[in-house]
Amino acid sequence: MKWFSAILLIFVHVLSLEQTRPDIVLTTGHNDQINAMDVTSDGRFLASASNDKQIKIWDLATGFEFRTISGSDGRVEQIVFSSDNKTLAGTSFNDELLLWDVITGELIYSGEAGSGRGLKFSKNGKSLFYINTDSKIAEFDLESQSHKIISARYTTEFVFDTDRALIYTLDHLGNLHKINANDGTEIQTFKLFDEFNYPFSNCDLSPDGKYIGFGFNDDKFRLFNTESGTFEFVS
Repeated sequence: MKWFSAILLIFVHVLSLEQTRPDIVLTTGHNDQINAMDVTSDGRFLASASNDKQIKIWDLATGFEFRTISGSDGRVEQIVFSSDNKTLAGTSFNDELLLWDVITGELIYSGEAGSGRGLKFSKNGKSLFYINTDSKIAEFDLESQSHKIISARYTTEFVFDTDRALIYTLDHLGNLHKINANDGTEIQTFKLFDEFNYPFSNCDLSPDGKYIGFGFNDDKFRLFNTESGTFEFVS
């Protein structure tokens, strides 16, 4: 009876170890450099774009690959989900603007867009804002598949306040322009620098639309207050 109890205890111990052992997730992933990532608004999926001309969508809860999307003639450099998470937009190095159906993986649009820097969906997901080949802010209407210029100003980069339909564009002379995204009218201009000494690197907007975080090639981070029109922090 003692040997039976000992075997039973060993069995229970092994079983408990098996139940607490973490899952091993094995994925093939990309086979080249990853250029861009974006997460759905519900935090469930992450998309990654690579030089291997593919986009992979990952289930963040499990770590498993949900779908592989292709359709670009070149490396994909930027991607963004629509607010309803049904459409994924991307740009490639050869100036393609690409749209995919996230559910089916189908390529639903392919056309010329320019660099596509600052690629952003409108709040209703019916249009897409980007920088075209002439370095101007353009809007792409998903239903009519037509493009129009929103701002004729030269733009190096921009951020989009979707809740308030406001676009902040940075030009090559160090000016930040606040623009109405609906009709392209300029609301206000901020002078960030007397001259544009440092090439622009990257930026992002806070959820409340109050702050823009700027990264520049002088290795400094700057936090700009859109209400006061001043820098509040420079690292």
